[in-house]
Amino acid sequence: MLRLLEECRSGRSNQYNHLLEALGLPNIFNPSFVHWNGCLYVTFRAIPENNTKIHAYILICDETHQENHLIDLTKHYAPHGILRVADPKLFIFNAELWVTFNTGWAHEGNSLYIAKVAPHLGPPLRCIFDGAQRIEKNWAFYGKSEKLYAIHSLDPGKVLCAADKPRNDGTLPFTVVGLVYSKDKMASYTIGSQLAWNKNEAYLVAHRKITVLGKRLYLGRLMKVILKESDAYIYPIRDYMFHSWRSLIGNRIKHNKNLISCTYFSGLYIENETLHLGYGINDITFNFAEIKLENLL
Repeated sequence: MLRLLEECRSGRSNQYNHLLEALGLPNIFNPSFVHWNGCLYVTFRAIPENNTKIHAYILICDETHQENHLIDLTKHYAPHGILRVADPKLFIFNAELWVTFNTGWAHEGNSLYIAKVAPHLGPPLRCIFDGAQRIEKNWAFYGKSEKLYAIHSLDPGKVLCAADKPRNDGTLPFTVVGLVYSKDKMASYTIGSQLAWNKNEAYLVAHRKITVLGKRLYLGRLMKVILKESDAYIYPIRDYMFHSWRSLIGNRIKHNKNLISCTYFSGLYIENETLHLGYGINDITFNFAEIKLENLL
């Protein structure tokens, strides 16, 4: 079943959309968001004025959404030798707010990082493990017994656990401690959002990749995640989600020439049995949407 999200907006999602629109930045897309300690934190990508390169940002808003603080993460991490900040996503670990990001696509490979965001911005830590892919994209991080874990991939699926502290060179080693299991074939799925919790149940949005004549189209699909010991069990939910029929055609202007279209799910938050979704549309614009969890199960 197909689920269109363009009209799935109400008070909160409209408010989030207005917050980002009011910034006046061109080409905002792929928002991730978390409520933490009375503030709303939103990461996203956009093109700065009088610039052609995409930057990553974090917007910090107080409870009234009247006091806003915008930080250019690309500029912030540049002194650490990081020239590109792609796919920033927020997660909570040990009562602190963190961001994960990667350095995009490159012939020589890329790197994936995490960094503390609040209560204060910390240095970036490069995540490493034996068996890493040349291009690392999105890991789904979570905490358990004060240790940091990550679902690295869905097929072949691995669960990683971080070392207790980073090395002096700013790297954080991970080791494979578990596997990801699913009755469905996951080869065409990749991790989209970070994990979100509904009581004791975890969910994430994965991306279904469809290839047509060598070009790609991405749809979203909600996944229920059961974490048992060091393994993760994935249960795909029925519906495929995308913004609109018009968005499936794609945009004339493309940052990625291999892309037909994508509804890229970067943000997921669950409250009162309602999914709050943040996503990018064809790397050009964004939307926030809301949908009752029961309508997808």
